Amino acid sequence: MVGCCNAIDSHFGDAHAERDLGSYHKKGPDATTRFLIQAVYEAKVEDAHLLDIGAGVGVLQHELLKGPVSFVAHVDASDSYIKTARGECERRGNSARVKFVSGDFTDIYPNLDDVDIVLLDRVLCCYPEFRELVTRSVEKSRLLYGISYPRDHLLARTAFFLDNMKRKICGNAFRAFVHSNKEVETLITSSGFILENEYHTLIWRIAVFRKKEDLSSS
Repeated sequence: MVGCCNAIDSHFGDAHAERDLGSYHKKGPDATTRFLIQAVYEAKVEDAHLLDIGAGVGVLQHELLKGPVSFVAHVDASDSYIKTARGECERRGNSARVKFVSGDFTDIYPNLDDVDIVLLDRVLCCYPEFRELVTRSVEKSRLLYGISYPRDHLLARTAFFLDNMKRKICGNAFRAFVHSNKEVETLITSSGFILENEYHTLIWRIAVFRKKEDLSSS
């Protein structure tokens, strides 16, 4: 993943991070992010620890620290995004409640603690090889696992193909990928989780899973 991380850090630079933060301030969370936030609130958890993988400017944590989440491990491969998220976190007075970790999750996961909630919002599409990311990240969750990723249909594949062609023409090494939705879900459910909530946009699938042991004890 070294080459991929270099491409990610280059693609998601300072300008991209500031643009995303500005959009959040102006319009609020994007659709996929909003659905994940809603699902966590509906799960009725309290004082939860969150692992936010590919956390970007930290929209998920900014919203969830208002309620059900008490601590966040913020992981991102882009130093620009971490810098921007840290600044926003300080502005909101949440610095003591967030740990920032720079790097590719598939490289650094052994150093991260298990948590109550793991979220990946539009992260899977950044990985050409997604299986290790899903397997290692779901292992970190004790309760909820939420993920948004492209729907596996012609429209999404066409849209991603055209976006990748634009990047190639512009000399941008970053590429985005559409993976088998069925295989992604199988990896999650085979780790002891069942689907609890599911939403769709035209391009994206948003799915939240709960660990079976938690269901049996409730």
